[in-house]
Amino acid sequence: MFVAVSQTICSALSPLREASATARIMLVAAAAKRWDVDARCCHACEGEVIHTATWRKLSYGELAAEAACIKVLENVALKRLGTIARMPA
Repeated sequence: MFVAVSQTICSALSPLREASATARIMLVAAAAKRWDVDARCCHACEGEVIHTATWRKLSYGELAAEAACIKVLENVALKRLGTIARMPA
């Protein structure tokens, strides 16, 4: 038996990781711009961007339109594979 899905995910892992990292950076940048803070003071976690100093939060959905207007970056830093959060089963 041949399982095409597992092969597709394996072959697409790098592009998917790059797209995810780019989206995360753009969402953080959008939140930082809205809050008028440095993006280095914010982080993405479980569908939200959090301003570490004040614990203000915005969901990815609230930031999507603003993030879409940000210039797409190239060569973004990727998380190490062992640190990537997994969705609960």
